[in-house]
Amino acid sequence: MAYARGKHARAMCDICGFEVKYTSLKPQWDGFRACPTCWTPRQPQDFPRIVLTDPEALRDPRPDNDQEAGCGLVTTTTDPYIGTSICGLLAFGSVGTVTVST
Repeated sequence: MAYARGKHARAMCDICGFEVKYTSLKPQWDGFRACPTCWTPRQPQDFPRIVLTDPEALRDPRPDNDQEAGCGLVTTTTDPYIGTSICGLLAFGSVGTVTVST
């Protein structure tokens, strides 16, 4: 079926209602036909980007082969403890004091 070109036809803008040339109307994404001053492109927010998930595991992981720390040697500056060997002991210490006044 053939249609007329409409080069002399007049039409009404669906947005503003003004009469304009039929050939100047542009179709919008929502189905309206609008004049060039009323025509708006589709919002980019209507086309969200595909967000890929973050990878969570390694392809060929290398396990942790570290061993527990064994016996060690403690050196101090006082004579009776120079070169003392420790094994399985926990050492605690303190440095200075803190004073809080309100």
